[in-house]
Amino acid sequence: MVGNTMRYTSNKGFNIESHDIESTSLQQVRNEIPKLMEDDADIIVLNLQQGLGKSFNAMQYMSTNSNTMFLTSKHALLDELEKYFNNENLDTIHWRGISNNKSPCIQKNTKLFKDLINLGYKANFICEIMACDYCPYKDQFKHTERVLAPIQYLNTNYLENDEGSRFKTFIVDESITQLNEYPYDLEYLLEVIKPLYHFSSSWFYEFLQTLLKDKNIIGLESYKDEISIEIKNTLKTIYTFIDEDNSIESIESKTWKNDIIHLSKFNIDDIITSLKFQKLYNFEISDWYEPNIYKVFNLAQKSKIILLHATFNLDLFKDMLSSYSSEIGINKTINVKVFNTKLQNKSTKVYNVNKSAYYPNYSLERGAINEIGDHVELIANQIGVKNVGIIGLSKYNKYGEYVDETFLKTGIDALHFGNSTGRNILEDKQCLVVAGSWMQGGIVEEYNKLYLDKLDEKKCKSLEVDKGTPYTFHPEIHPKLHLVQKVFNESELLDGMHRNRGLIHDNRTIVAFSHIPEQIYHDFTVIEDKKIELSDWKDIFPKKETPVYELVKDFLENSELNDYEIAKELELRKDDEYDVELVIRIRKHWNESKEFGI
Repeated sequence: MVGNTMRYTSNKGFNIESHDIESTSLQQVRNEIPKLMEDDADIIVLNLQQGLGKSFNAMQYMSTNSNTMFLTSKHALLDELEKYFNNENLDTIHWRGISNNKSPCIQKNTKLFKDLINLGYKANFICEIMACDYCPYKDQFKHTERVLAPIQYLNTNYLENDEGSRFKTFIVDESITQLNEYPYDLEYLLEVIKPLYHFSSSWFYEFLQTLLKDKNIIGLESYKDEISIEIKNTLKTIYTFIDEDNSIESIESKTWKNDIIHLSKFNIDDIITSLKFQKLYNFEISDWYEPNIYKVFNLAQKSKIILLHATFNLDLFKDMLSSYSSEIGINKTINVKVFNTKLQNKSTKVYNVNKSAYYPNYSLERGAINEIGDHVELIANQIGVKNVGIIGLSKYNKYGEYVDETFLKTGIDALHFGNSTGRNILEDKQCLVVAGSWMQGGIVEEYNKLYLDKLDEKKCKSLEVDKGTPYTFHPEIHPKLHLVQKVFNESELLDGMHRNRGLIHDNRTIVAFSHIPEQIYHDFTVIEDKKIELSDWKDIFPKKETPVYELVKDFLENSELNDYEIAKELELRKDDEYDVELVIRIRKHWNESKEFGI
């Protein structure tokens, strides 16, 4: 049931409605999701809490809605979806890059192919050189029935044609903050085009040089096709230097090898785009950064968009949509509906063990780092190694080793921030240890790119921090900078704290050597009135003695004992509350033994 609604009407060509789903039970919310995906809004944002089944519902939607494309940065998820659809005998294809190890390219294992990839040649050029009678790599892009693809394909021409969008619906998995860079480094560009002088014509080289120096947008647009052809022909000429044995030794020693690599990446469309936006800002910026979400806004004017996002931030989304309207322009009003879930599970407890761990990597190594390992070892001793999971920074523990590698050796499964979203190896863990707060550096730089600002990072560090915590900017001093910090850092930590699925499983425990995101106070019960000492874990996790299990194990290993002897030995333990299945077995045998007077 949809409840509280907030409406935002803009004069920039878009409208946003944000709806809270009032259902309080897990099953009610899950029943609601398929209905929400059928809404007629141009962009449907499913701001679903972790564990509510975003991927499952995407599969179900695609099963009954053909001409749909699913885009995500998680390759493992794409493989999972592909397997599901194949098992269901549903026509599906997984688009893969030409150099992907599962690429359909039939030439990918040849030395020539690998050499061309290493030299930076693009897929279209490689396909032209290989000249195969049949190209399964290109053929995959003809398929539009049900397509799975990496998020990078948002930046290609495969999603549209002259008639418009090739897909009725796009499902996009968590893409809002990634940026596409359009730099304009004149010195670099002039160096890049030098091979044109050697392998094309000095006249054309000097002509292109002049256009670039003058930032002549009209000239570059007018001669765009000629420039592209000349670049391509130059790369073909260079290709002839590859010897008959399909190797690149003949050009390895040339001083212009790096120029070849860079020339192959020369993109006239990107250069024109960069100059157009420099002009929009009176050439006061040298680089333009396009939020990846702009591609979604483009498609939303032609197709239906379903955006899946567990840590969606409406304020940043509105800012990006407003910027898009100003910089790109909206031809058709974009109607957006955001659906938010508000489930709670107060049986899951979060212990804020040590607030001093609210620091980046270097502080953990100096302080809380030695403490974390001791706590993990004691908890694992109380409840068992297999019931404990850990998530944290890539590099730290009291031994100074990689957390995921070290703890895996002891049987403790581990993930690290920046690489945990969508991975479920900690889902069944009774206890999740969150070791350190994710603190991405360069927040000021990310802010400057998103908002095309010029804040000085040094001044921000000294003047705009919250409670003395590095890289945490106070909302009252600079709200937008605080917003970017919250989106980049707190979202990652929030997702990490949900890795053992405390929302959908009862009585889970989260041990936090970290900052506690605001949302966690809503979702779970946070205990932070006192510092947790090592000895406290024995009371929090009372160790369960399992005499039944241990004795049965010993007896089974000793073939000289019969069932009667086993039952007799365990008579005093037949009411043991642990190892339920074994207790039932022993009780049954004991009762039968007494019945027959054994």
